[in-house]
Amino acid sequence: MTWSRREVLGTLGLASAHGLWLAAGCGPHAAPLTPKPASAGEIRAWLHDAVERLTGAGMQDARALAVVRDRAVAGIDVLGAGVTRTHAAGAILTGLRRDGIRIERVTSELTADGIAAAARALAGDARPTAIAGSSHQQLTAIARDPAELTNADLLAEAAEIEALEPARSSRIVYAAAAVEVDDANVWAVASGFDRAQRLVRYRRSAVRVAWSGTRPVIETTSCGLVPHETIGGRLAASSRTSLSKCAPSSVTRCNQ
Repeated sequence: MTWSRREVLGTLGLASAHGLWLAAGCGPHAAPLTPKPASAGEIRAWLHDAVERLTGAGMQDARALAVVRDRAVAGIDVLGAGVTRTHAAGAILTGLRRDGIRIERVTSELTADGIAAAARALAGDARPTAIAGSSHQQLTAIARDPAELTNADLLAEAAEIEALEPARSSRIVYAAAAVEVDDANVWAVASGFDRAQRLVRYRRSAVRVAWSGTRPVIETTSCGLVPHETIGGRLAASSRTSLSKCAPSSVTRCNQ
């Protein structure tokens, strides 16, 4: 009999191990990746053009906001390893009409044509009016840029996490590790206002399962970018906690 990862995780009650489900392809199918804009400067220019068109239409407090988010999840367990990547992008344009009503337009097409179409939907063919300039923020360079991490890099890191606990108890019936990287970029433009923000989140996690009678005892540990020695200590603690929750009668059963 061959079991799928979905069946294994479901049987062990690990439906909440979200990172492992995604990395294994057990979650909802992600939309196909779409090409990213060539640069952040292009997105900023598109937003400026849109705000100028809204201002030209007589709107007050015209604003534009764009978001690009990339997420990568790598997981490894006894059944193998896998990586899932998702990409999402969008923008919202808003302005206050002369009658005092605020209107907005949302688009998931973060391209020059997509932003221009959203601006025309709000402002029609109004001629753009120049807005007050503002020096934009320079984002701080990240030592470990998520955009440069390949699938092989992520899988190697997940494998390193698993290798931090070589002497694992035989009563641990399931073990897995996952690496999640979330990279979100935000740009906001208005008259006299130009800001950018980048939020990067690294999450390393591991799952240990020991059987206790008729139910599994599940322990998870997670952390960000910390030394491997710290992760190894947490993994060992998770294994000890899983085993300590086994009832005395079930410990013998685990060893059979």
